[in-house]
Amino acid sequence: MCSAGVSADVPATQVKMTTKCSWTCLMDRSHLKWLLLVVVTLLLIQYIGNLLVYKNFYNVTQYFNGVYWLGQAVSGSLYGVHQKKMAHILKVNGTLTTLGTNTTNSNTTVSMDLQTTMLVQPNVTVTVDTSTSSGKDGNLCPSTPPGLKGRIVPDTTAATWETLQAKYSTVEPGGRWRPKDCTSRHHVYIVIPYRDRDEHLRILLNNLHPFLQKQQLDYGIYVVEQAEGSHFNRGMLMNIGFIEGLRVSNYSCVIFHDVDLLPENDNNFYSCPQQPRHMSVAIDKFNYRLPYASLFGGITALRVEQMKNVNGYPNVYFGWGGEDDDFSDRVRSKGYQITRYPAEVSRYKMIKHNKDKSNPPNPVRFSLVRTAKSRFKVDGLQNIQYELVKKEERPLYTWLNVKIDEKKVLQTSYMNQFKTNPWLRNILKS
Repeated sequence: MCSAGVSADVPATQVKMTTKCSWTCLMDRSHLKWLLLVVVTLLLIQYIGNLLVYKNFYNVTQYFNGVYWLGQAVSGSLYGVHQKKMAHILKVNGTLTTLGTNTTNSNTTVSMDLQTTMLVQPNVTVTVDTSTSSGKDGNLCPSTPPGLKGRIVPDTTAATWETLQAKYSTVEPGGRWRPKDCTSRHHVYIVIPYRDRDEHLRILLNNLHPFLQKQQLDYGIYVVEQAEGSHFNRGMLMNIGFIEGLRVSNYSCVIFHDVDLLPENDNNFYSCPQQPRHMSVAIDKFNYRLPYASLFGGITALRVEQMKNVNGYPNVYFGWGGEDDDFSDRVRSKGYQITRYPAEVSRYKMIKHNKDKSNPPNPVRFSLVRTAKSRFKVDGLQNIQYELVKKEERPLYTWLNVKIDEKKVLQTSYMNQFKTNPWLRNILKS
């Protein structure tokens, strides 16, 4: 306690004029400021490190966009503290359930039904829809599938297509599968945006099929490959996969999945709760830490009606970066909360790969994100245009080869304010 040195008879209005404080008292009062200074310094160091990882800035003119990303880094660090606290505790129906330790293999396991309850940032419990894929209540699969182990080690072997086809012979053409001895509670489809990653795709499918089957899901896998001739557009590919998947089956849940991420915990249930879910919270490349709190990329899960309600992903992000943050803003603008499992459950290994020279950073992505709100209603599922060049039901997945007219997409009226950018100007002149 600090001694103010003020008589009790002094009127309250005069206290500030007569208050005295020793050096010790001053330190007591200012220690939070010093702590804050240290925290900000550490966050700045982390932020610079993130810039080196993400390689966000390629010229001086983009530097001032860093203010936004610094704020994101701060929020991500605060959320990381929360994740550490919650790594072994999950709130279920008003009670605390401990995430125990498996005594046989020392892997962290979950002693409750993860697919029916999950954490919302920072501390809210959400119940997942457990409706069946067929609408029938007879012989439902158990709410907690048997045989889940918790922590698993991804197989990074790039097996041949012939080997994979023989290994997963029960998968139907088009990459569809459902349990034979019970009715799945979840009808899910996985959309993978893709171009020139054959080895990564083989590794992913070798991990994903057994992973989904252990969870007793009724699922289909759709690989959307962008034809050559335009910059890679991840957002559009996910919109296309969403649309084309619904032409095949009446799915209730869609999961967008990068081709280079392998799950490390089979309690990370591939289903859709009441709120959109960010699944790839902790990735080894980023030391299993969430880079920033509003991140909604890598692997995401939404109910079909939610995807329609937010008008899908934006279509205007050609090249690397921006579409995830735009989509995150869309989701939250509709009143949804982005939910996450604890980092111990939502762990992923990223397959190592060289920098993709055909997918350069989009130099206007920061400006597009800042002005995204003005395009939510007009840029997305409602105005998407593409050519479905070819569709094949391959043994382990449905392949969609699509052509995107980059120039036509960027000629829309709401892109006029960005056309002075040299990068866009060159595209439109080509």
